[in-house]
Amino acid sequence: PASPVKRWEVAPSSLVARGEPPLQRIDLTVESGETLRACELRVWSGERLLAEKELGELVKGTNAVSVLLKEPETPVPTRWVLSDGRRTLAEQVLTWNPPRHWTLYVLKSAHVDIGLHDSQYKQRLMGVDFIDQARRLADETAGWSEASRYRYVVEGLWWWLNYPRDRSERLAGEIARDYVKAGIFDIGASHSGNHTQVYGMEELCRSAYYLRELRSRWDVPGETMLMVDNNGITWPLVTAYADAGIKNLAFLPNAWNPTTVGGTRIDVGWDSKLPHLFYWYGPDGKSRLLVWANPHYISTGDHFGIGTCRKQSWSVPPPETIAPQMAKQLALLESRYPYDVWLVSNYDDNETPNLRFPALAKTWNARWRWPELRTVGDLSEPFREVEKRFGDRISTLRGDITGGWAQHPLSTPPLLARKRAADRLLPVAETLATLARLVDPDFVYPSVAFRRAWDALVCNDEHGYGTSYYKGRPVYDTWMQKRDWIDRGLATAQTESARALTTLAALAASEGPSVFVFNPTLHPRCE
Repeated sequence: PASPVKRWEVAPSSLVARGEPPLQRIDLTVESGETLRACELRVWSGERLLAEKELGELVKGTNAVSVLLKEPETPVPTRWVLSDGRRTLAEQVLTWNPPRHWTLYVLKSAHVDIGLHDSQYKQRLMGVDFIDQARRLADETAGWSEASRYRYVVEGLWWWLNYPRDRSERLAGEIARDYVKAGIFDIGASHSGNHTQVYGMEELCRSAYYLRELRSRWDVPGETMLMVDNNGITWPLVTAYADAGIKNLAFLPNAWNPTTVGGTRIDVGWDSKLPHLFYWYGPDGKSRLLVWANPHYISTGDHFGIGTCRKQSWSVPPPETIAPQMAKQLALLESRYPYDVWLVSNYDDNETPNLRFPALAKTWNARWRWPELRTVGDLSEPFREVEKRFGDRISTLRGDITGGWAQHPLSTPPLLARKRAADRLLPVAETLATLARLVDPDFVYPSVAFRRAWDALVCNDEHGYGTSYYKGRPVYDTWMQKRDWIDRGLATAQTESARALTTLAALAASEGPSVFVFNPTLHPRCE
């Protein structure tokens, strides 16, 4: 009689259970027109029986069954036979490959928009408090396994540089020495998730200066930056930031609007034709950053089945409930990439440091040897690992990561116009002040004022532009702070330009009204 089995699929996964010998999870799908009693699986390679397993009763309809079989050491041609003890119900021929032994680095942080979900001073307090809370959790889990102990990443330098100001230099030094250098914490190497599309060129370069402070005060290398919740990055950033010593960029967008590289959609979805991991070459053709893109900073963990650990009302799920989605996602990655290392972002806005993911990783790793779930303390570690083993197979891209959130800075054109005026005038003021200092030893170069002015403009250009779902007082507080930052930057540029020009003009004797002309070309002119 004809077999009642209408569909018979065999899908070896990359999940390998702990134990000796290592056992690989095999997912079986059986669609039957009738209930099948006492089914069994046999796996043959030629005339040699490799494995057999009792499956028990399969009901009418679609059955999803998983079995654990000894993983092969080399690719093996195989024939998978489903029977009910009396007859063969279905067969499938496939090459049974050794499972890929994945390591998933799961990034936990707190995304704190500067002025988007609350006013800037409240976000500053929150970010500093989170560092203290993270330190306590790291100490609490010091005895946990290396892979699953609590680790934390401070998203950017704005949050970190506020810490010694609000706590103390001593406490900041302790964290840098005992946690950052130990690979338990890390600090993103950029200021924040800035709207780099509204940077002036000089502002772009100055935004990399924060790294000097990180390196000189705390001896932290700062080689990896995070760009989070911002779906665009201007192309010249590659040259400026690579020159500053940044090597890697984790691009964790909010895929609210399309994001593109060189005019083509980038990885806001797993179906993108462009790679999620690539070398991004700058306009000079030589500078590059190794970029790891996730579809979304919050929901990427959902695709691996581990997104549940973000929720407040949460208990550690059994590993078996995560396994099907994990196997599906790893199969998708294996269909596109040769790697066995992946970076997974899995955190939320204003997420309070907590042990939910470390507890999940601890439970998962006790059940499964592969994939191993690892907490991220050293941001550069996954980049180093993938580059060390697969550097010659990483793709390359060039061009802008085009911003899709133009409405943010454009929503307040008067402020943006004043900010642009400050962008143009500040470099001029610095040039004039330099000339004034060179010709007049009594002229005091305003280095602190200039540094504060650039800091104000960079802080203003953080992506939390205040056009979210605000209403009431938080809107007023947010824009009051932004206006103050812009006005301070512009006022410094105007004041210091005028002061330097006064010094320079005093060197040229004149009678009556006069005009001071500056030749910036470095070539003699007499017109």
